[in-house]
Amino acid sequence: MKYFTKELYEEMQVYGSLVFSDTKEEQEHEIDWYIKEGRDYYEEALKRFELISPYMIKYLPENLQKYIDDRSIMDCNVPEAAMREEVTSWRTQWRVKWESVCDQYKQYYESIYNDLPDDLRKIGKDMRIHDAKIIDFKSKENILELVLRTVEDKVFQFIFTQAEFFEYQDNLIDNVCLYEEIVLLDRDVFEMQILLSKSINAKQIYDTNEMKIKARGLKIIEAK
Repeated sequence: MKYFTKELYEEMQVYGSLVFSDTKEEQEHEIDWYIKEGRDYYEEALKRFELISPYMIKYLPENLQKYIDDRSIMDCNVPEAAMREEVTSWRTQWRVKWESVCDQYKQYYESIYNDLPDDLRKIGKDMRIHDAKIIDFKSKENILELVLRTVEDKVFQFIFTQAEFFEYQDNLIDNVCLYEEIVLLDRDVFEMQILLSKSINAKQIYDTNEMKIKARGLKIIEAK
């Protein structure tokens, strides 16, 4: 992946974790809701922090590291003004970075759009595979078949023809598609790259991996 990398995705999880209550009163309302639901506000916050903190250490700048050390950056806290300002500044900069990456890929995709197979053009335009789950995969000679169930509960068969290359290091089934990139390698050869996630565990917040398929043709069929 050139644009939507594993590292960018991990950094996005840090970005999403840095959301806090604005006031003590707002926090108290949230705690009350947890109590009514039979949940422990602080225990769940600690579990989230234990998962995300290695990525905070990896991606946050030096000026925010002290807040990781003393755990004041946990989302169950109401930050002091100085910390809130520093966190907001980093989130703003990261948002600009994310939008820049999206714009760069959009410009590239639009530059190759007219040279792509008809069905390949549907991805990102007429259909979204973000958060779609892989429910089946088959390969025979130079044909690859990938079956996805989208968040709208629609099932699509992706039939790659004249496939020249396939790369993935694990079992594809039950992986979730996070982001895709389409690369035009030659006039009639494309590569579809997908960043996938299978699970959350204690060691890595997401087990992400990349899949690459190089082919000359693609047919997308919606299951009835």
